[in-house]
Amino acid sequence: MRRRLRNTSIIAVLVVAVLIIAALVTIVSAPRQFATDFTRGSLERAGFEKQVFEHDRGHITYFEGGQGPTVVFVHGLADQSGSWFRIAPKLEGHRIILVDLPRHGESPFQTDEEALSDEVFAPLFDLLQKRIGEEQATFIANSMGGWIAMEYALNHPEQVEQLILANSAGLSHQVDTTLLTPSNREEARRTVRTIFGDNTPPLPGFVLDRIVERAGESLASTVVTQMEEVEFLDDRLPEVTPRVHLVWGDQDLIFPMDYARRLDGLLPTSQLHVIDGCGHSPQVGCPGEFLEIIDAVLGR
Repeated sequence: MRRRLRNTSIIAVLVVAVLIIAALVTIVSAPRQFATDFTRGSLERAGFEKQVFEHDRGHITYFEGGQGPTVVFVHGLADQSGSWFRIAPKLEGHRIILVDLPRHGESPFQTDEEALSDEVFAPLFDLLQKRIGEEQATFIANSMGGWIAMEYALNHPEQVEQLILANSAGLSHQVDTTLLTPSNREEARRTVRTIFGDNTPPLPGFVLDRIVERAGESLASTVVTQMEEVEFLDDRLPEVTPRVHLVWGDQDLIFPMDYARRLDGLLPTSQLHVIDGCGHSPQVGCPGEFLEIIDAVLGR
């Protein structure tokens, strides 16, 4: 009996060891996919239901949950809805919609239009029109997601109560392309630093190598080649009528503080909130400080 128990214990230890090794292999071989699966799983564990909106131009995957005033989360370039996993579950008393942008997350796209064309975002806008309905929603968005949120507010102001935009794109600006498509470890480390700011986690070399390897294949590299053909919102920003709260990490090298001040000056109803030591994506680099601003804006 003791021998049988001993053998059972050894087998259990071996099984646990194999599972740990398998997890480590997954993290080492595909760190980004591991992070994506973890953050999206966190949304589901928090009670958000994954749904699919079918469209003839490609479906949109989104998460939805909660009851109350509607809040729509829109992530940035080369990101996905799981990016908000440390923010969205905290907004109790609200109906939350978190979208995967077209060509991001689990939202594929069936045609070959340019990455930032109106055609690409038609399915998303149709989804939002249907899900928001006759209500008004607060949009919380980051980077390119902020650009899309402002575009939506320009086209459907009756459905937008206010915009909370973190380090938002949309204004003409010369971006350092090495931050979007790093070609070596040092550039990759600088990219991670501009995303997280002072809270940048230490990353091993193999993770930096994977960032470099994926850079040329990512949607960011496609967008870089199309930037000269894009119509920015400079001339239309004075027409944005909903209240706008700009939230800015002052360590962002993609859209630095002078860009933030230009954007603030062009929006007629904006207020600029600066987070010291934070980078381009406050929802991952400094979620606590970001959430405090969100709570204040929402009156929580």
